Amino acid sequence: MPKVSESLYIDTIIDRAVALCKELPPSAQYSVLSRNIRDLRDRLAFGRLHIAVLGQFNRGKSTFINSLLGMPVLPTSVLPITSVPTVISYGETNECVISFSDNKEDVVARGEAKQIHALLQTYVTEKNNPKNHRCVSEAVVRCTSRLLEHGTVIIDTPGFGSIYTHNTKTTLDLLASCDAALFMLSAELPITQAEVDFLAGVVTTVPRLFFIYNKVDLLGPGDLETSEQFIRDTLHTHFKFTLQIRLFPVSAKTAQNAGNEAEARIKSGLDAVEKEIIDFLMREKYFTLSEALSTKIKEALAQILGTLQKSRDEIEKPVSDLKMRLDAIMQAEKQVQKEMARALSLSEIEESALYEYGDTLLNKNREALRSRIVDRLKKLCHSASGNKNSAVLHAALVQVLEETFSRLFVLFMNECNKPLRNAAAAHIRALAGCAEKIEADLGVIIEAEQALKCTADHIEMDAADAWVPEKSIHLVPSKTTLAEKFYTAEKREKMLFEQYHQQVVAAVDGGLEELLKHVDARITSVFEQFVKEFRGDYIMLLQILKEHRQDAQNCYDAENSRTQPELLKLQDFIRGFSAITGLLV
Repeated sequence: MPKVSESLYIDTIIDRAVALCKELPPSAQYSVLSRNIRDLRDRLAFGRLHIAVLGQFNRGKSTFINSLLGMPVLPTSVLPITSVPTVISYGETNECVISFSDNKEDVVARGEAKQIHALLQTYVTEKNNPKNHRCVSEAVVRCTSRLLEHGTVIIDTPGFGSIYTHNTKTTLDLLASCDAALFMLSAELPITQAEVDFLAGVVTTVPRLFFIYNKVDLLGPGDLETSEQFIRDTLHTHFKFTLQIRLFPVSAKTAQNAGNEAEARIKSGLDAVEKEIIDFLMREKYFTLSEALSTKIKEALAQILGTLQKSRDEIEKPVSDLKMRLDAIMQAEKQVQKEMARALSLSEIEESALYEYGDTLLNKNREALRSRIVDRLKKLCHSASGNKNSAVLHAALVQVLEETFSRLFVLFMNECNKPLRNAAAAHIRALAGCAEKIEADLGVIIEAEQALKCTADHIEMDAADAWVPEKSIHLVPSKTTLAEKFYTAEKREKMLFEQYHQQVVAAVDGGLEELLKHVDARITSVFEQFVKEFRGDYIMLLQILKEHRQDAQNCYDAENSRTQPELLKLQDFIRGFSAITGLLV
């Protein structure tokens, strides 16, 4: 339970809270919360001590209160009777005021107790106002009972534990405004599980709690002490109350039948309740109220702070949402830039790897190609050994080399296109994933004219056109001499082979080098085009994000500028009410 700072009295703290409440923005919610704090101040100022009478239905609460007051103002019944709490305070004349939550005009009765009784019978009983369908917001009774002269306020509450579960809720909601409570038990059933369950909510809410043991006139000799001990044991087991806790045995019915005779009130037990509970509370009124109200003012301040913080959060949310979107777009920009840098770096690595791949293919096939061409040379020389016209051999060799390199070029290009296609597909997937993430995470729509332009087609090297080395296939024709007339076919074959062998080998090596340079040039050209296109797509995504970022920044700046004054005021209120709360230590 909070204690009041030694340097300030509770009334000073409440006054500060009331003064700050006057500065709150006009609203129904703040009005209710401010009124609650003003009510607490008024209660302390006028010494109004709220005492609730609690109990299970049919425990005789209303009869007990009537007997305490000395006048039968409250309706009574053996059935669940009260559906709306009734607040009873002192008045110069007897009167009852019924107020409504639906803005109907108050209903008032003045004069004798029976007139008040009749009005309450109509508006606060479960029979005539089931589930409070008449929308009664408050039932207030003012009467001339001396018990109430010094600020005591008694509250008759609906009973709990009946089939009318809404009555239990109504009573529990009421407890927060009470400073003390008289909890009524009955000799018919000394204490029930429903009462134990209800008490669990009472002991943590009400600062002062007293137990009234009603209908003791029903007990036989010796039963009072036995049943009281059973109640004490139960309270000790469930709530750690001392085993010596005081119970106040009463017979409200006896007191009611006896009227206001002093001896009858003493015999009924009501005199002890009045002197030892009501009078005690009034003697200790300021301390009791300070103790109760310090908790209630802290709860009221917590409600105001909660409402202020909720209002602040509601105002901040659009700004926060805009800031989150702005941050998300900026983060997306960084991610796209990162992806573009990764893609550019990766493309350089892939291009270099493809050059090496081509070089490896060339060297891997060099010896096999030499061997095949030399074999063809041997066969052509053998065929030409009987032919005196060496020009035929020369033309055949050139044709063989051209056809070989033409086929080799196609094969070489197809082999190189495989890793090129894989690289292109990986880049395009990454680019498409980037665009999809932007659309999904940010709700950014990429229009048709902004669609990604990069496709795998741009990284395919076209091998459809035949290619032959321009520099390497230039064989020097064989020169015919007079001596060749006398050569045998075998010698002529050998002579032709020797004349062309080195040239053919050199043509193969040179052609391979030219092929590699040609393919490298093709790789360079294709990568330049591909990089240009996917880089353009990344730049397009960045441009789209930039435009959205600028829009988000403008919206954020405008909303932040619009809400900042109100937020500063709310923050000042939060600091002010927090400082007042800090005085309750």
